[in-house]
Amino acid sequence: MLTTTMRNQRSVIEALEKAVLRSHVKVMVGDAPVTRRWAEEIGAGDYAKDAMSAVLLARSLMEQKARSLLAEPASRPHFCVRNATVSTYVGLQPHGRPERRSG
Repeated sequence: MLTTTMRNQRSVIEALEKAVLRSHVKVMVGDAPVTRRWAEEIGAGDYAKDAMSAVLLARSLMEQKARSLLAEPASRPHFCVRNATVSTYVGLQPHGRPERRSG
């Protein structure tokens, strides 16, 4: 979530918590007025100073998750990455193949 959504970032995280989904998704916030302190205050999992840093961080998080899924094939939780721009997400299903869904 970037600057334009800053006033609603906290409510998005609260909605994820209320729906008992918070532990299943990564929330990244960032851009010029957003700080690491703000990210911690609202309960966002990660912070990036700009869009390029967010891309690098997202790639790193996905690589870490993929490595952990490969290391523990018996416990493969559903993992989602949401692209708010096009409102689609890709989840890794228990069989390990990606699944695309529109939302």
